[in-house]
Amino acid sequence: IGYLIGNKSSLKASFTMMNQFIHLLSSTGTMLPADIWLPATKSIQTQQSIQYSIGYEREFSRLKVDFSLEAYYKTSSNVLTYRDGANFFFIDATNPPQQINWETNITSGKAKSFGFEAMFHKKQGKWNGWLGYGWSKSSVRFNEINSGDWFPSDYDRRHDVTILFSYDFKPHRKVSASWTYMSGHPITLPFHTSVAHKPYDFEGHTTPTTFINIDYYGGRNNYRTDNYQRLDLALQLTRPLKRGKRTWEIGIYNTYNHHNPFMYYVDNVYGSDKRMLKKMAIFPFIPSITYVRKF
Repeated sequence: IGYLIGNKSSLKASFTMMNQFIHLLSSTGTMLPADIWLPATKSIQTQQSIQYSIGYEREFSRLKVDFSLEAYYKTSSNVLTYRDGANFFFIDATNPPQQINWETNITSGKAKSFGFEAMFHKKQGKWNGWLGYGWSKSSVRFNEINSGDWFPSDYDRRHDVTILFSYDFKPHRKVSASWTYMSGHPITLPFHTSVAHKPYDFEGHTTPTTFINIDYYGGRNNYRTDNYQRLDLALQLTRPLKRGKRTWEIGIYNTYNHHNPFMYYVDNVYGSDKRMLKKMAIFPFIPSITYVRKF
């Protein structure tokens, strides 16, 4: 519903109920992140969500700027996650593939999230763009995990900032820039590692001289990744033609080459019995050239 306040302001409110028949199951431990989509079954119910939101909008005519502010509160049930010790991928003599049932490796619980989003948006003139900021908190609870207490969800990012602007400095000539900043999200990391004897190998044979690392975890999503930030720049040159137009665009992704970790993993320190947390970034400074021809 909406309510006009004069000619330039308005209030709005909404109530939404949603049902989702497929579930997104995410892994937030070390190594590569993995997402799996799973269907609802007789034993796995559909995910249900209820969301309340209220917002305010105002137009500043002299500045040619629109402002919007929206707050929300959302609850969800039948949210899925891995059980502690779940095994999907490791197959050996004690875990043959025919005995691995994905429904027994997951558990369901509840989720809640709330926050607000604010945005200034300029749509007209040579200068245009927007400035957006979001604050949010997202938590989940599962009876079989973390003693049934609430803990941060996989998607809990406290701050989210986006700045984008473009400038038409000549007809058919435009430069643009965008900067993105996000707080780190929770992942699960071990707080202690012990060395133990591995009695069997992959084929079930005894291994008297083989040792493995056993990790101990203090709780689910007990660590937060580094903050994410990136600056992108672009120059766009457009030329009208008899039939359509052509556009050249020169862009730079991650202009100041900020190393945003894509993967976290624990590895042994060379020449020592210690282990340390390492990070891997895969998208550095990347220039690009794009050609578009429209008829």
